[in-house]
Amino acid sequence: MKMLISENDEFESRYLLEFKREAKKYGLFVNYEKDRAAIDLGLHLTREIDPKFRETTQVRVWFQLKGKQKSTLSLEEYRNSDSVSLQLSIEHLKFWYASPEPIYIALYIESADVFLVEDIRDIVLRQWGERLFEPSTFKEDQKTAVIRIQRSKESCPAIWEQMFLHSSIRIDGPSYKGRPLGHRLDPLRCILREMEASDFEELILHLLKAHDFKELDFLDPSSVYAKGTEKAKIIKGVIFQSYEYRFHLGNMIGFSHEVDKGFRHESQLRSIQGKCLVIIHSEPISEPDQHSAFELSKKLLEEDIENILVFANRPSGKDPQNMLQDLSYLGSYNRVFYENGINCMTQLLGDIAFNVLIATNVYLKFRNKIKWSSVNYLVSNFN
Repeated sequence: MKMLISENDEFESRYLLEFKREAKKYGLFVNYEKDRAAIDLGLHLTREIDPKFRETTQVRVWFQLKGKQKSTLSLEEYRNSDSVSLQLSIEHLKFWYASPEPIYIALYIESADVFLVEDIRDIVLRQWGERLFEPSTFKEDQKTAVIRIQRSKESCPAIWEQMFLHSSIRIDGPSYKGRPLGHRLDPLRCILREMEASDFEELILHLLKAHDFKELDFLDPSSVYAKGTEKAKIIKGVIFQSYEYRFHLGNMIGFSHEVDKGFRHESQLRSIQGKCLVIIHSEPISEPDQHSAFELSKKLLEEDIENILVFANRPSGKDPQNMLQDLSYLGSYNRVFYENGINCMTQLLGDIAFNVLIATNVYLKFRNKIKWSSVNYLVSNFN
């Protein structure tokens, strides 16, 4: 009995080695002991920290390798096309598309000696989207479908660097109202600790970006505070997606004994959308100046801006003295703006924690910079 190695086997071995030579610059290989998941190769991405060392990231990507021999696709045909077609199992496409970690098709074009590398999710979204899972999308007995990989996805450093933007989150823990957050912190019952001014400003800017905030103009801090040296970023803009917020002090921490199964009161949910003024008070020392606020209010109303959203790098006080100072700070904004026809919503670190914890991408980005003055964890649903 002869064990034969075909030309196709040789071709697959060649492009596998070629792909590994390129991929090893970006991470550590992960392999299945037995290939039963229809995935050829995994890569745990690493980043260079200096010429001698690389550090492992928390990103893993997976690859399904395919190849087109030059007898199948000539160089001329390849260069004259915008994409390359490939026939794949529909069940494999469904499995890869639904995967919690990114899976790429890496298609080797022998005639051009290049790999086309594209995220299978992007391909499916372009061709079918969620209709991939509907029975009516394909014929009843259809087992395979043709995908088209864009020729613009030729492997290059930019393609590989983009992979570092991927992330995976755990969704098996307690959820917040059916929403997996990727952490166990209770959004309603945690308080952030004061942050470095630059870190706080960056955190809030990312939080605004998550709500599609468009910056229109910047104002000098003297337009709100008497001291021109006050550290604050003041921005006129538009929030395209509603920014929802709750006041931390209105949330019940413990469980009620009066209501069956542990009822806990939640503060009223409020929201802001559209034109607004944003104040990021990263070093909140001064309260707003009454005269400055009056002049600013007139200008804002002339521009149809009726809402101000204030983010203060200031904790909710634990002792009575600090609590009084916090209430004075909160009240000062309402006093000087509300009297002039402007609705002002001021958030301290306990209030801001809610928005950070329900915006998972923002929380994960700042996880190493955030510290907590008060932590409570989500509890499992009651039976």
